[in-house]
Amino acid sequence: MISGRWTDFWRLSENEEQIQPAPHSFLLRCEKRNGKITTYEYKKEGKGPVTILGIDPGFAIVGFGVLRSEGGRQSLPACGAVTTEAGLPLPTRLLQIENDMAQLFETFRPDAMAIEELFFTNNITTGIAVAEARGVILAAAERAGVPIYEYSPSAVKLAVAGYGKAEKRQVMDMTKRLLNLKSTIKPDDAADAVALALCHARSFTSKLQAPGAARPGSGRYAVRHPGGGEQPRWGTPN
Repeated sequence: MISGRWTDFWRLSENEEQIQPAPHSFLLRCEKRNGKITTYEYKKEGKGPVTILGIDPGFAIVGFGVLRSEGGRQSLPACGAVTTEAGLPLPTRLLQIENDMAQLFETFRPDAMAIEELFFTNNITTGIAVAEARGVILAAAERAGVPIYEYSPSAVKLAVAGYGKAEKRQVMDMTKRLLNLKSTIKPDDAADAVALALCHARSFTSKLQAPGAARPGSGRYAVRHPGGGEQPRWGTPN
């Protein structure tokens, strides 16, 4: 038996494994059991803006972008980067990231977090450290009760630039155009985070969105009720 907040605008597939998104609506929560959707909750645009926190994970620099979406339009109130000092022990840097993420959640109170899926390069040592930092970020979002959505780099490129193999500069230029910014976002980590948030916003508000194309946490993260360092740096883009 499916439970949750039902609406005529949201539909389940016959096998109850996917959700058919509705125009100008936003999935807040989706829980699965044995591959079947058991509970979901949505927010329809027009009922207030949806705030999306995009995160580009790292252990030296964590890029973030705060995107607000309403009525099919997006704006960028803030973006920036959380940095940790080189030379500090990795556990110390991870703790700082955790504290700064908690501050971001408290300050901007996002409806969802979009984060890049984990993939390894040839530098395994760096990849492991990034994976550890990413785990801290996921745990912080779970603690804050923020739904987690994961996207591959190709999915972000496709949603923002219209081509899954677009160059980084093309994605940055399209992000600037879509958000009506005067200049491209700096640093690059913040630009990547904003693109992730924009990918999520466009995926869930597009009238052409196919079922299951953007998936909540790959079915691995269930949203829980919210519980209960240095200030992260952010700024308003030009």
